Formats: sequence, structure tokens, C-alpha cells
Amino acid sequence: FSSYDGVPRECVARIHADGSLDPTFDPGVGPSNYVEDCAVQADGKIIIAGRFDSYAGVNIKGLARLNADGTLDTGFLIGPGLGGLGMATTCTLQDDGKILVSGVFNSVNGTPVSNRVRLLPDGTVDPTFTCTAVIDAPIRDFLVQIDGKIIAGGSFTTYDGLSMPHLLRFNSDGTVDPSFEIGAGTDGHVYTVAEQAPGNLLIGGYFTSYNGTGRNFIARLLNDNSTLVPSSVSADNTLFPNPTDGSFTVTPSDANITELIVHDALGRTILKRTITRARPIPYPVDLGGEPAGVYFVTLIGQDQIRTTRLVKR
Repeated sequence: FSSYDGVPRECVARIHADGSLDPTFDPGVGPSNYVEDCAVQADGKIIIAGRFDSYAGVNIKGLARLNADGTLDTGFLIGPGLGGLGMATTCTLQDDGKILVSGVFNSVNGTPVSNRVRLLPDGTVDPTFTCTAVIDAPIRDFLVQIDGKIIAGGSFTTYDGLSMPHLLRFNSDGTVDPSFEIGAGTDGHVYTVAEQAPGNLLIGGYFTSYNGTGRNFIARLLNDNSTLVPSSVSADNTLFPNPTDGSFTVTPSDANITELIVHDALGRTILKRTITRARPIPYPVDLGGEPAGVYFVTLIGQDQIRTTRLVKR
């Protein structure tokens, strides 16, 4: 776009909660081409990723950081930006401030990479993240999981010569996690990845099947091993009664369980408690004030995270 509500704004704008344009954010000339993604840092600065070659007349390719007022942040140490085609399709912030970026590019500020990179908060390439093994097409979305592993969905079909049809998982150091088994994967591009509840992944995109099963454009994947959370009721953690009218007890078999968390089906935390009992005895829980539906009860111990599905009538 080149305007918002009749006011000139080239490809990037900030809008108030009521939908009106925020005049305090003024990019001026702005980027030379469109923005594919953006991410807001804790300090209010904004990462933008896209197909541009410059911002406000300054040569910078594919990736830039803006100050809160829309001006270019020249302290972001990315130099001339992305090399090669220089197109970025997505940018995602990690909790530690590092920045995951993917697209179609072969270097960042002169450092060789293959279509993805992790940057330190200052914009320099993170040397602890492996990103030179060839991935044949861009990643369209990243999801950073609680254990630091990274789900990536996109247009790619191979990674380092191995078949990876549109979905893979990286370890926190950028190497591929072989325990994430997708079989035949999707038959088309994955554009977005989300976590609905611990261990349950949602993917969306331009596909009609996942691992040979028909799914038009959206699918949910269960039994994600990265968080050690089975999606079905686990044998060694008992909820009773299940289904429940609201009150139930949790009886863990592991005396080292220290925390109990309940999420609703949208992944929102609705209850969180510390368990101080030294032995596995029934622990009472009351969801009487919550609506009927599916919930996920997570027990966290010293070396495990286990989730059980609960139905409230």
C-alpha cells in the first residue's frame, strides 16, 4: 500500500487500537518495496522484513530495524542487509531478544548463510546458530517452543539434501531435530505455525494433505515430542473423574512433580499452582468457574513435562 485512510504511508504504518492512523509513526519515504513481516521488540523498536532495497533512501536490503517513531535505526548492525536476492519472508523474536529471519538470501552483512539466520539483538549474526546447510526455499513462519526448539514451516522441500516437505524442527543451535518425524509432510506450502496447547501444533497453508491424510489448508499435529508432552491421557498421571463437572484430583506417580498448570483449548493459562507435597498423593483442583470444554492439565517435574487431556462437562 502507499496510503492509509488517505494519508501517504509507503508499505508500513502504525494504527491505533480504534483503527485510526497513528501520526507519531512516520516512515517518510519508507521502504522501497513491500514488507512481508514485522516484529515489535520490548523496547518498542520494530523489525521489518520484506523485498525492499532501501529504507528512507538508505541502502539496506530485505531487513531493517525502525525506531518507535518510524525512522531507521542506524544502530542495528546489519550493514547493507541481506545478500543475493535479498528477500526476507518472516522475522520472529525469541524471548532472549534474538531474531530469527528467513527468506531468499545467501548472506547477512557479508556472512554466508542459506535462506535463514539468527541475529543477536544488535543485528550481528549469531555464531552459535548453524545456518549454512542448504535449505532449498524460504521458511514462511517460525514457532519457538518452550524448550528452545524451533518449528519452521515454509516453501522448502529439502534441507541439506534430506527430504523435509515444508515442515521441520531445529534444535536451539540450528541443527535439525531428527526426532520430529513428519513422514510425507504436506503436499504444498506451510505459511503459518501455531501451538494450540502444549504438544498440539496447528499448521496452515496451501496444502491438501499431511502425511497422506487429506487436510485442506489447515491441520493439527499431535504427540509433539519436543516438549515431552503426549496429547492423549498419559498412563502415569491420573485425573479423576474425567470427564468432570468441575472438581477433580490429580494423582502423579512421580514424587518430584513441583508445578501444575491448566490451559484451555486456546492455550491460555487459567490455573497455575506449586506442588510442595513430598510424595505422590491426590491433589485437588477445582475448575467450577470455567466453561465446559477441553482443558490440558500439565505436571512439571525435574526432568519431565507431562500433559493430560481433561473434559469439563
